[in-house]
Amino acid sequence: MTEYLAVLLPSIGVGLIFWFVMRAIMRADRGEREAEKAARSDAEQWYQQMRAREGHDIAQNPGAEPGPDGGKRQRAKGGHNPSGTSREPE
Repeated sequence: MTEYLAVLLPSIGVGLIFWFVMRAIMRADRGEREAEKAARSDAEQWYQQMRAREGHDIAQNPGAEPGPDGGKRQRAKGGHNPSGTSREPE
């Protein structure tokens, strides 16, 4: 009987260690996801407060971005042209 116990005990020990490690990883992941969700919620709330304080209404003009002077400007249609020259379609 002791031979069976001697053979199974290391496997049972390794299995228990594996179970505890996996449980710790899963709990840490769950905690990390909850913390990230709270941080995103806090950031979104802060962003909405800043937009309201500055008088920007996202729902009124969803395509607008705040300009350097705090006003609104429309996003440019088409591609980005880093050279600054205008190109007319041929």
